[in-house]
Amino acid sequence: MLSSDKFFYAFIVFYYTAILAVVVTTPITPTEAYYYYQPIASVVTYLSHILDFTNLSILGIRFPYFILGMLSSLLFYKVSRLSFADTKDARLSLMLYMLLPGIISSTIMANSAVVISLLLLLFVYGYLKEDILIYSLALLGMIFVHWSIIVILTSLVIYALLKKDYRLFVVAISLTILYFIFGIDFPAASSKNYILDTIAIHATILSPFMFVYMFYAIYRGLFHGKHDIVWFLPFVALFFSLVLSFRYKVMITDFSSYIMIGIITSLQSYLNSFRVRMPQFRKGYSTLLGILIATLVLSSLLVILHQPLYRLLGKDNYSIAARIYEPYDISNKLKKENLHCIDNLDDKMLYQMRYYHIDKCF
Repeated sequence: MLSSDKFFYAFIVFYYTAILAVVVTTPITPTEAYYYYQPIASVVTYLSHILDFTNLSILGIRFPYFILGMLSSLLFYKVSRLSFADTKDARLSLMLYMLLPGIISSTIMANSAVVISLLLLLFVYGYLKEDILIYSLALLGMIFVHWSIIVILTSLVIYALLKKDYRLFVVAISLTILYFIFGIDFPAASSKNYILDTIAIHATILSPFMFVYMFYAIYRGLFHGKHDIVWFLPFVALFFSLVLSFRYKVMITDFSSYIMIGIITSLQSYLNSFRVRMPQFRKGYSTLLGILIATLVLSSLLVILHQPLYRLLGKDNYSIAARIYEPYDISNKLKKENLHCIDNLDDKMLYQMRYYHIDKCF
């Protein structure tokens, strides 16, 4: 039933209708406001301003990312079709991918993760199709988006040598050198250990149950897998994100896009274990998949329904959403009183209040 044509297409339509509704109704976030008013040029800043001429307000800021999110899902499906022999398996893989809280969040808000995801999937698609032009351009584009590409590039050099793929080796080593020439914007080290924070981030973007299973599937693939590019990328990203977190604060956009493609490896591992067993011994695996899907749906609903949940719970019980809605509510209250400035403006709200045309009183 999960992979029937009617259910699959109904899921796609309902999913993007719900996402678009959240895009339009969610006030600007602190990160979005910061990038929107940043004078320093970046991919996120550029894309956030690309539709300024349309006067679409918040939709104009987020619409490019919504489209990129849709394109990423399309590319993920194409990669899944190359990874699974059965169309039903590829569709299930896509639905699991789309239900990841991190994918929903990156499709809703202006951020660099959705750009990285698109370029990463373009690279994987080009590599699986053995199209050197496509995957070279994808890697080249990633150089100008995020520092984490240097970890992937250096790992691809090793991967290419192990696989004796000399075309990939030449591309990866050339782009690594190019990256060093342009300079590395590497995060500053710290004496603090962030390993627990990093695990919490992964559990948030994947949902806790999916993170545990994906970690298991990637670890299992280390000893019993075929070590293809679809397994290699999430393995490298997960490994380095955990290692670096001993001295660096890993942000949610740093390695999340590379790890989320691990959905394919996780599903392959599950289906291999499921199908080698007799029907009477599959009940436990069916239950496992049911629990995984249920937790993904629940995690997704928490993201999609964050506004009514915030209104119900209040800022004290839903502090994450409070950072979005508190400046919005304050600005509306001030405008009703015909005021356009506020005393003691919190620096964390500065850019959001500027977006609502509220300045600091002098």
